[in-house]
Amino acid sequence: MSEDLQYDEDFEPPSKSALKRQQSELQALIGEIISLPKSSLEAIQSDSQAMEEILVAADMSPCSARNRQIRFIAKLIGKEPELLVDLQSLIQKTKQAKQQSANQLHLAEYWREKILSGEEQEIYEFSDKFAETDTQRLRQLRREYMKYANTEGLPSKQIQSSEQRQKETRRKVFKLISESIQNSNQPEH
Repeated sequence: MSEDLQYDEDFEPPSKSALKRQQSELQALIGEIISLPKSSLEAIQSDSQAMEEILVAADMSPCSARNRQIRFIAKLIGKEPELLVDLQSLIQKTKQAKQQSANQLHLAEYWREKILSGEEQEIYEFSDKFAETDTQRLRQLRREYMKYANTEGLPSKQIQSSEQRQKETRRKVFKLISESIQNSNQPEH
């Protein structure tokens, strides 16, 4: 019997502060969830009341009523741990997709600058790395960019026109590079 008492003495329930922190974290997670596109939320297969309330909260504009709804959802989700796991995985997948998109954007910006400011060899290096590249079009755009880059001795009106065309060419190069990167990252069917 003394062992039972020893065990009870060692067990400490979570403090009030810890419980409040957990509740705040859960409410923050629910806030992230309701900010997701409704199509993502509807993909979760659940007939629970908590899921219905999440869909209601997603339609609400940010206000005190929405905050009350979030607290209510937190209480409901506390009783359904499997729904909480599904929602956490949805948030994780969404964050991974955003990160992948950002990485592709940075990679495209890197290659655009490298191709436009470097030698023609950079184009071949890019096309070796990303097989779906229209090398001829990329070379053509690079030549066009270089043509408009030389503005020495031109009147100010022509300089403005050249700068505008340069910007347009940079956008075209970026689009072509982005498409090449995206096509090479997609799995073949």
